[in-house]
Amino acid sequence: MKSLGIALIAAATVIQVLACVYVVNAHTTVAPASELQDHIVFRGGVIRIGASIYLHDNATHASSGIRKLTLENCNLVIWTDVVDESQEQIIQADAEEDETLSRLQVQAGISGGGTKATVYLYINGRRVCANDPRFGRDAANLWVGLTYLTQKTDAVRDRLVGAVAFGCRPIRQRPRRQRRLAALGCRAAPA
Repeated sequence: MKSLGIALIAAATVIQVLACVYVVNAHTTVAPASELQDHIVFRGGVIRIGASIYLHDNATHASSGIRKLTLENCNLVIWTDVVDESQEQIIQADAEEDETLSRLQVQAGISGGGTKATVYLYINGRRVCANDPRFGRDAANLWVGLTYLTQKTDAVRDRLVGAVAFGCRPIRQRPRRQRRLAALGCRAAPA
């Protein structure tokens, strides 16, 4: 029984170390929000769909970071002003239906990030085109939001040590553990 317990503890430790290496090497960032606020970028706006599709900007509606809108296979494609996808990670993406679309039982889902995000529309589980005439000419809105974490420099990326999510702490406490995890690819947190 004792050997089973030791084997389970050893297996859990190996899983944590492998998760630490995987998360850090994949550039996953897990850090307090207060450390990241200067690196958050929001893109989004109100998009009119139906007979004509356009970004709805006026005195009461604003948009940010949307370059253009296109249709691909009936889906709405949002092109953003992301310049270098390797320097920005998507945190959150949403496409919310307004009251007109809700009344029609439209559901929206969004996929992607970076320079391109695609909005898929459904009624009763069946795909519907963004330019469907049922949406009218100037009444149906999608409220779209894309939130990114920018990695402006390598120094910023190096400061944001991941792995906390899997039980690996930033490896600054114990020298022996620090050497062992560093050998596996985990980076030491700066002082």
